[in-house]
Amino acid sequence: HESKQEILITKTNTGDDNDPNDRGFQSFDDSQIRNLMQDNMLSSRRTERENRLQKARQKALQVKASANININMNPKPPNPEAVHAIPLDIDQLSSYVQGVYSNGKATQFECVRKLRMLLSKPNSPPIKQVIDAGVVPR
Repeated sequence: HESKQEILITKTNTGDDNDPNDRGFQSFDDSQIRNLMQDNMLSSRRTERENRLQKARQKALQVKASANININMNPKPPNPEAVHAIPLDIDQLSSYVQGVYSNGKATQFECVRKLRMLLSKPNSPPIKQVIDAGVVPR
């Protein structure tokens, strides 16, 4: 959008009240008018730029504040043991081994996934039993 450019012309007292061409205003040449217009344009551009930057800063602060609120609502990180909510027992190892050697791709995938979860248990994973079952080369 374009804003109107105003040039302020000040009234001067020339002392000659009988001069018909003297309207009581100071005259400017073209270069002075051009300089005034450029100064006004630069000033308005600076103001608009500052307004845009201020809005962007406020928006960034609002996003940061809302992120802090969300973090405060969930202060605890998820429990890593909750990921392993499926009960995995060493007793089911034989069924997992049978599933790995089955013909169905989906069954193989699920059994391998369960074996990997069983091996990733934090406390004493049954590594030796899985190796002895013979599924490691598979």
